[in-house]
Amino acid sequence: QHLESIKKSIDERVQLRREYNSWVNERKMRTTEEKVDTSKALDASSADTESSRTESKEQDTTSRSGNDVHVDDADIRPIYDEEPMAE
Repeated sequence: QHLESIKKSIDERVQLRREYNSWVNERKMRTTEEKVDTSKALDASSADTESSRTESKEQDTTSRSGNDVHVDDADIRPIYDEEPMAE
């Protein structure tokens, strides 16, 4: 009687472990697919950005006045209250 309940418990645990492993594998596959989709989207997005950047530069050169501040001309520096902590 006691051995049967132990065997049943072990069988249930094995089944749960298989289900869990299957879930983990599916999750990994979905994550991998999402990363691939994201990288494809980023590649396409960067191509779109590059072409629009070229178009906007052509427009900017004709419409800039002497008072306009261009991003490339701005002095942008990070502001730190303290030095970063050493790890």
